Amino acid sequence: MRKRNTMLGLVAMSLFAAIAAGCAAESTASDQDVLGQAQQAEHGNVTLRDAAVYDVHWNMGGAHTISDAADFMFVGKTSGTPRRSYMRFDLSPVPAGAVIDSATLRLHGSLGGYSIGVHEAYSQDVVVAHDTDQPGVTYDPAPLATLTVAQGVYNDIDMKGLVQEWVAGTAANDGILLMATDESATGQNRIVATDNADGSRRPELVIAYCYNPVPEVCNGIDDDCDGVIDDDPTDLGACTVGGQQGICSQGQEVCDAGSVLCVQTVAQATETCNGLDDDCDGSVDNVAGLGACTVAGQQGICAQGQEVCNGGVLLCNPTYPTPTQEVCNGLDDDCDGTVDEVCPGCTVDTYGGHSYLFCQNGLYPDEAAQVCANNGMVLTRVNSAAENAWILGHTTEWYCSGIWIGFREFYNTEEFYWYPDGENLQNGYTNWAPNHPANWGPSGIMQYGTGLWYEVPWNDQRPYVCESN
Repeated sequence: MRKRNTMLGLVAMSLFAAIAAGCAAESTASDQDVLGQAQQAEHGNVTLRDAAVYDVHWNMGGAHTISDAADFMFVGKTSGTPRRSYMRFDLSPVPAGAVIDSATLRLHGSLGGYSIGVHEAYSQDVVVAHDTDQPGVTYDPAPLATLTVAQGVYNDIDMKGLVQEWVAGTAANDGILLMATDESATGQNRIVATDNADGSRRPELVIAYCYNPVPEVCNGIDDDCDGVIDDDPTDLGACTVGGQQGICSQGQEVCDAGSVLCVQTVAQATETCNGLDDDCDGSVDNVAGLGACTVAGQQGICAQGQEVCNGGVLLCNPTYPTPTQEVCNGLDDDCDGTVDEVCPGCTVDTYGGHSYLFCQNGLYPDEAAQVCANNGMVLTRVNSAAENAWILGHTTEWYCSGIWIGFREFYNTEEFYWYPDGENLQNGYTNWAPNHPANWGPSGIMQYGTGLWYEVPWNDQRPYVCESN
């Protein structure tokens, strides 16, 4: 905290009274309307000059002559006498409570080349012109800024921090003191004063401010008056990216140079079953590679299932929703946990895409054909030497009397056909034993061990082989 001093001049007046009459400022038309507007942040610019700026200078030695209606302010030492200058500003054009964006004091150097310091003044009592008493100004010994005055141009001094305190009321608006950084050294600066006839070079305090803050939005304006444009806008949210599909269309609004842009936030991914279009092709859950699965809590064919994606959830749909009648096919058709319990003594295998039932219990040919039919099959039809050899390879000694296969005779014609489709054997593959057919009987067998075919009577019970259609 700064230490405040008080030093009163013998003949003093309040600077408030000195500038009360006729102080003025230059500003834009919009600035004049700031106080009358509401519900939106207002940004204004005001230039304080002429009657809005009070300045005075005096000698520190000898007579302490004070001049407040001179063409110039003098700062520095000449003829052994240091000089100082004082300035005070009427800030009434700036709304109370405004946030100062910038404040620049501009002093035009008429004679320069020497270093001066700009100090905050702690009192505003200054002796009237031509009095010979000590001016009553106390000040902060630490300068706000130092500069070497350039001649013939405006010298700019940053006053933002101090002007903000004045406007906010955290510091009294008691003006500033200009003094040489080394008052023991000879060298004097001459600065154009407010009363100078050349109005183009008079001192001025240029202020930019923000008033009546509102929540920040993306518009290239400092809405909340924190000195930063478009920081953390409150009007940004989720958005849809143009030209994209699925998750690739998900975006987040960002503020870029006052414009709201939609930036993609989710990248394309492999499609999964989640209710989303992960691969951004416009279709939801078109998941590739779904395959067979096992239905929980089921047995036999009822446990067979196919993966499906339904409503973002991967399910196992049963291929056989309900049990079926048990048949001899190597499957648990009735889903009771037991395979082929209706055909004891039979085994199942597959060849060439067909199922085969090898049954060792001996039956007459019509009985064997019926068992095959009950299981959706027929007595096997052999179409190639490879199939014949494969069937033969499944026989064991219990097939020693030969096995029923599916050909029959056309009523003592020595013409044979495949039962039940009626196709003549001579149209395809055959493997007759030597001297056969020989009118031995109407039904056909395959001999165990050789695979040769024989015609035999109906009245024998033999093992048999069924084949799916």
